[in-house]
Amino acid sequence: MIDLIILDLYGTLAIANEYDNTPRDGIMEFLEANNRCKLALATDDPSRESIDAILSYQDIMDRFNRIYTGKDLIDVKGYRGRRKDLIRICADLHVDAGSAIFISDGNEDKSDARRDYIKFIHVPKYIQTDEPFSFSRIDLSRRLPEYRDMRDINSI
Repeated sequence: MIDLIILDLYGTLAIANEYDNTPRDGIMEFLEANNRCKLALATDDPSRESIDAILSYQDIMDRFNRIYTGKDLIDVKGYRGRRKDLIRICADLHVDAGSAIFISDGNEDKSDARRDYIKFIHVPKYIQTDEPFSFSRIDLSRRLPEYRDMRDINSI
């Protein structure tokens, strides 16, 4: 059972540029279907102002229990650069890592999830609004593997 959903921002919820903040297809329905879960955002962006502007524009700001920015990144031995602290997110929200899932488009995020034994759904990078991928394709009520790759959906 999933009790915590951790979402990446750029390329996952928002197009990876500063000009288009169109919500990704199916995100509202996904959040509503999983509204019993705690929700956290983990992004490399250090600007809380930029993050808040995107989430407010998408009308999902109030859905998040916690938002972690680039200022919350940690150094991890054996990893290049600073990384997302998924264990801290789970601890802050009082959720066991085995009951959390991280959804992102990034390979580095996949490594973070694997490092911290958190399930991971690898979504295609959000680069255009008319893509085939939709968050409605993600069903958290079923038994989930440790890793699910959904990136090929946009190549259909």
